[in-house]
Amino acid sequence: MSALTPFPASDPRMVAWKAYQATNEYANSRKWALHEEHVEGSLWAAFLAAWELARAEQREADAYQLAEFAHRLRYIFSGIGNYDVSAECLKIADALDDAAAIRSGR
Repeated sequence: MSALTPFPASDPRMVAWKAYQATNEYANSRKWALHEEHVEGSLWAAFLAAWELARAEQREADAYQLAEFAHRLRYIFSGIGNYDVSAECLKIADALDDAAAIRSGR
């Protein structure tokens, strides 16, 4: 492991790295990386896998923020005495919940 920055085995990055090493994608990338003419393609495949994971995590974080905002709006809107205004505001909160569900892929 001299080529890698050492992390404790329990560090989330090491846990993820060990899990990735157990995948077929890792085995395939490693196999092709051993051939000089395929190194770039192999590295590209590994990069894309990391990119997609990061995007999925960001979508989940965005969805959480939308859902949290909708929850806060509902709390605020519940104190509005005017029913018509409150009903319209709750529709906004519902739309945010729907957007959060779509964003997270649910």
